[in-house]
Amino acid sequence: MVQDSRGAESYASINITVGSSAPVLLDLTISVLEIEADQPTDVVTTVRLDDPDGTTDTVRGELASGGVTEALYFRDDGQGGDQVENDGIWTNRGTWLVSEGSWAKVEVYAIDGELVSPAIVQTIPIVRPSDGGLVEWLTNSGLPFLVISMLVMGLAGMAYQRRRSLEIIKDLAEIERWSSFVPTEMDLEFDEESGPTPPQDPKE
Repeated sequence: MVQDSRGAESYASINITVGSSAPVLLDLTISVLEIEADQPTDVVTTVRLDDPDGTTDTVRGELASGGVTEALYFRDDGQGGDQVENDGIWTNRGTWLVSEGSWAKVEVYAIDGELVSPAIVQTIPIVRPSDGGLVEWLTNSGLPFLVISMLVMGLAGMAYQRRRSLEIIKDLAEIERWSSFVPTEMDLEFDEESGPTPPQDPKE
């Protein structure tokens, strides 16, 4: 409202539109590409906060796997794994221990008063010793069994071959003994007593 020296008044109004000051999270980074089940793993997670009015002071997250969730608390104060204070890079450092599921999901969001940023999400695979495939199976269980089986079969084959060779040698010796047989003296005396049959007289 404006009033001049004569007392006249004039009114004017303007509309001011204030853009949303809700924070935005970018560049979620996790220090591991996969996590082994049932093995404690030290993990550093960082995210960049874009907060135009600079009023956001809370960044939270969740680690979910196999229906189990764990809260993640981020900081930008140069402590607890955070490299530089108030540089807009929020950091969580902790030990993860997952047991169930095939994937671990990390979901991070920022809170500015009553405003909550859209969540930023990333997943990483959960691996187990059995996921190593054929090579690991051969190394851990299959290969020793295979080697032992082949060794036993080889020894059995060698034993059978040796026994067969001995039998063949025995048979050859028996054949050789019979092929070199010499008539006994009794046989010779029998032949002498028998003698040749005298020829018959044609006149008879």
